[in-house]
Amino acid sequence: MNYSNVYSRSRHFLFQLKKDIIRMATAGLIELAKKKPVDYTLANATKSEIKFQLFTSKFCNGICLTEENAQQINIKVNIPTKFFIHGWNSNLQGNWYNAFKDEYFTNGDYNIIYVDWFIPGSKEYQISAANVKPVGHYIADFIIASKINLEKIHLIGKSLGAHVASWTGKQIYKLTNKKVNRITALDPASPKFENATLPETDRLNKTDADFVDVVHTDVGYYGFEQAIGTVDFYPNGGGIQPGCTSDDAGHNDSHGRSNWYYLESINSTNIKAVKANSWEDFLKGDFGKDESIDFGENVSMSAEGV
Repeated sequence: MNYSNVYSRSRHFLFQLKKDIIRMATAGLIELAKKKPVDYTLANATKSEIKFQLFTSKFCNGICLTEENAQQINIKVNIPTKFFIHGWNSNLQGNWYNAFKDEYFTNGDYNIIYVDWFIPGSKEYQISAANVKPVGHYIADFIIASKINLEKIHLIGKSLGAHVASWTGKQIYKLTNKKVNRITALDPASPKFENATLPETDRLNKTDADFVDVVHTDVGYYGFEQAIGTVDFYPNGGGIQPGCTSDDAGHNDSHGRSNWYYLESINSTNIKAVKANSWEDFLKGDFGKDESIDFGENVSMSAEGV
């Protein structure tokens, strides 16, 4: 069963995306990467390479955070706290970062924390894929040092960043015996992670937080095809998205749509998902018209399934 019909009646920018997302890899690299699982022994990330930037109503221009100063600047530890974790070959200059921040701040009081892991995340793909584990651990160390209430933490990871969020959740649970409240995975990276020989405990899975929601927009290429969350959404069937081509650049555009679909959901109440056995069945009108749930930010924490 797929939550296949994700739509919006409000804005039109979802299908007018600029082609400004760095191309993840060539088609040949994708095929090569799928042959072997991630090898975590290749990881070489260091803690000093991970940067944090906090935005609040008080720090509207952002302030750099460290484990050492997190408590000194009096972070509000009991308000919703959103961590944004970018993917491979990306950084804080991605246009979706500021767009997300602005949408959240129109809706309430938040801690918005950008995680910059550009240095370990911009190496050869196999190295950056391995680096998701130590980077996730370093983020966990920061969160624990900050004293932010784990029930208020929402990790939002894009592509490889989704697996970083996974390792953050795992490490926090290991060190505290408590889970973060939520992980949202925006088209989690498939190459080297969607491999039958890789245990699910070594990549994103639904046990990494109290609630894990996954948005699939480029299944079988850059993005995970398998349902791996508490609830999994497949907008437009999860494959090539409307307006995107089937070549490598088109898949990159589809991969990026997960960001914008989720962004649209933050302050919208009319983006719904319905159950259908397949995308083809949905197109024929064969779906549960009386069974729908909110997609994205406002999904019910009791939602589950694929």
